[in-house]
Amino acid sequence: MIRVLQVLQNLNMGGAESYVMNIYREIDRSLVQFDFAVQHKGGFFEEEIKRLGGNIYYLPHFKIYNGMIFEKRLISLLKDHPEISIVHSHNNNIGAFAVRAAVKANVQKTVAHSHTNKKSISNWKDVIYCMINPYSRYLFEKYSKIRLACSYAAGKWQYGNKTNFSVINNAIDISKFAYNEKIRDELKQRYILQNRIVIGHVGRLEKVKNQAFLIEVFAEVHKKYHNTVLLIIGEGKEKENLIRHISKYGLDDSVIILNNQEEIEKYYQLMDVFVLTSLYEGFPMTLLEAQASGMWCVVSDRIDKETNLTGKVVYLDLKSDIKLWSEAVYEKAMMARDNCDIRLQQYDIRVIARELQNLYLNELG
Repeated sequence: MIRVLQVLQNLNMGGAESYVMNIYREIDRSLVQFDFAVQHKGGFFEEEIKRLGGNIYYLPHFKIYNGMIFEKRLISLLKDHPEISIVHSHNNNIGAFAVRAAVKANVQKTVAHSHTNKKSISNWKDVIYCMINPYSRYLFEKYSKIRLACSYAAGKWQYGNKTNFSVINNAIDISKFAYNEKIRDELKQRYILQNRIVIGHVGRLEKVKNQAFLIEVFAEVHKKYHNTVLLIIGEGKEKENLIRHISKYGLDDSVIILNNQEEIEKYYQLMDVFVLTSLYEGFPMTLLEAQASGMWCVVSDRIDKETNLTGKVVYLDLKSDIKLWSEAVYEKAMMARDNCDIRLQQYDIRVIARELQNLYLNELG
């Protein structure tokens, strides 16, 4: 058996974290076992990881000014655990320091993995991170043996134009997300949403997800269509700000915010349309999940067009008139759902887990 150290920021239900966990559940753990190095304790997936046989190690919270401290701690961890033979990093700047630390610790089998296509500039921290991106690209080119990306755009953003990389699809259990009328009816009754049109969103409650704009779009929809409800599923530091934003528009009785759900696939059945207003994304896992459930999706044009797998994704400019957004959201909410598109099969977890397992065992093993 080989052990692979997955380097992530945390173990909550973010896109990269969910991707790794989907792979972990499906991979042959008698051949490949995962361990995790993260910066935050108490993540959503911690107990499941322990049940599956993985170890969790904690690193200092990465900041630009303490990159060397982060790197030294990771080097020490790898030297203390010689059973780890592969390091797989999943973040941009953090990942660059992680693959260099691995090589310094004599772990030569390194994988870098890009999950986002670019970083928007909204504050001085974003400026600094973008400024050091060329240095991160240099580290990836020098220290990562294999470079992966969730999309072509994500690869270009993380590695630049001169470095080779391979696209490996995001993956979910397609069959679990297929539209199910029975589950839909059960949840409609549980949340007393019969005869209501449900506009849905799943994601971390963070500024990059731009949920404040989503609430404004919904406010415009709700002005005209009072039988609409906005369902937001996620956790994060913006939650209190979003609750205040909801109250500002008088929507307290029309917006439901739920914490992360273990059986998230069931909640997509409850929705009539899926909306993403992100400032930037790579290939959102949530958008893949929503399409697998047969829904129409209305999303920000900051999301790469490669994500339209079913022909049922509408891309809108965040600078467009909010009425354009509201009309598109309501129009797509009224359209019929159908079964999973055959094109999604290439994103099935069984296919991608085998691909990644083969990479670990044969290309790196």
